[in-house]
Amino acid sequence: MTIYSPDELHFVLESFKPALKSIDLRCVAVNTPSEDYWQNLVTSIFFSNKTVDEVKNEQKTIPQVRNNYFGLFYDAVPFNNCYHVLEKIMEGILKIPITPLGRNRIQFRKSDLSQLKVSSSREWINGSYRRILRTADSGSGEERKELWSIVDRQGVLSKQFNFDSIPKLIEHHLKIRYNHNDQKDIEVVIYPPATIENLQFRNNNLEVILKKTSKLKGLQLNLSTKDGTRTTWRKTCEIAFEKTEFKNNPEVIDIQKLSPLDFLYVELIHRDSGLTLDEVLRRVPIKNVSEPFLKTLDSFCSLDEFEKMLFEPEHEKKAQDVFEDAVAWLLSLAGFDVIRLRLGMKSFDKLRVGEGYEKGCADIIAYEENERILLIDCDTGPVDGIKVQKLAETKKYFREKLKGYEKLPIVPILFSPSDFRKSSPSIDVMIADQSVIKRILEAVVKGKREDARSILYYSGF
Repeated sequence: MTIYSPDELHFVLESFKPALKSIDLRCVAVNTPSEDYWQNLVTSIFFSNKTVDEVKNEQKTIPQVRNNYFGLFYDAVPFNNCYHVLEKIMEGILKIPITPLGRNRIQFRKSDLSQLKVSSSREWINGSYRRILRTADSGSGEERKELWSIVDRQGVLSKQFNFDSIPKLIEHHLKIRYNHNDQKDIEVVIYPPATIENLQFRNNNLEVILKKTSKLKGLQLNLSTKDGTRTTWRKTCEIAFEKTEFKNNPEVIDIQKLSPLDFLYVELIHRDSGLTLDEVLRRVPIKNVSEPFLKTLDSFCSLDEFEKMLFEPEHEKKAQDVFEDAVAWLLSLAGFDVIRLRLGMKSFDKLRVGEGYEKGCADIIAYEENERILLIDCDTGPVDGIKVQKLAETKKYFREKLKGYEKLPIVPILFSPSDFRKSSPSIDVMIADQSVIKRILEAVVKGKREDARSILYYSGF
């Protein structure tokens, strides 16, 4: 009786069988004059959850890289045929549907792939790092000398298809790492049948959503952390799933013992083989994201004094300047990028139009990344209809100025410490009066910065 190690290819394929649907077979072969069949140079075998039709559609994009001596061949078969494919390779002959010269056989070095050890590697694929399961088999250098002597004479083919060399062409179309001195002649890739689709922190819990086939068994989540002062990871908990189906998705994990800003490493493994299928690194968020900022500010200016500058600026010597600064602080605490249009005694509240200047009325500009721009005027006195109209005109100017950003909202807002809840002098300008400012400040103090910013969303814009 053959005894398989848990990380051998045969065992791994058996374990992942419920999730795998197809085999994407890609082969570069060489035609030697002394033989009546093609000889394998290197073959990649991909097992995945894609359907056979999906794989065939991908393979249609592969160019016909072939001549009488060198050829790129491919095929797609159902996963149920996997052992037939592996057996034929072990016997040394595999049939490929289309080959030049009327031949459909490729000779392989006889090899038992089923006992190859599978390993998990972290690789950059399509703009992000992913876990990929790989194994490979290699022939001897002496056996491959004749094959490479033919390959070395195919430089014209690589240029015809815009590659620097044949190894680069092989890497691209077989989706493997390859070089001239590589003795590898077969590489097997298994796309992980389960991944961490999403991970979110909610209060004292971590919610993990897995993407998987319901019949796939033997998955486990391992969690470990590292704080800002330690260089080693410490294991915090282990969550094992031995279920046919996930009844809880997302899976909720209690993490209340973790400290804010700890690094949390979440690893999804196949329990029996020990292979890592996916991993996510996150930093435990601060529950009240504004609190460190507010406490730092409170060391210089108390919250009570800050509130007076927002709601009772008239008691200050330079009431207008104090109110503008207080509004700028508030917007910064809410998470906006803020610029007050004054540096020292120099003011920049005039629009640069043509060769001259046209009077504008924006005291502050604020930006919420990829969301909107706020044009803000601050006024400690009664709402001035002329100023409101000027602010609306400033918006129209910027709408023309920001060509190419037509979908980026520009929101003019008049801030005032007075109470104007019962009236709004313009439908084109939002009035942030005392009640609005109070709601923003309350949200900021509670750490709800997103809520604070959303208060300044005016649907008319």
